[in-house]
Amino acid sequence: MSEQSNDSRAKLILHAVHHLQIGGLENGVVNLINRLPPERFRHVVVCIEDFTDFSRRIEHSDVEAVAMHRSRVGV
Repeated sequence: MSEQSNDSRAKLILHAVHHLQIGGLENGVVNLINRLPPERFRHVVVCIEDFTDFSRRIEHSDVEAVAMHRSRVGV
């Protein structure tokens, strides 16, 4: 993690998507994350289902993708 992303003044943005895979919305989220200044914004991506290798397009190593696997709940 970079020191800049640990700055307590950086705003945390939670991005909620169904899946983080190739798609228009997902591409927009990745582009937004990559272009916003890391000294001002921190990010986490919460996936209702799962994420794929597409998540590697996120350039900042401190951005976490979390998979909830919602359709598997109770199985």
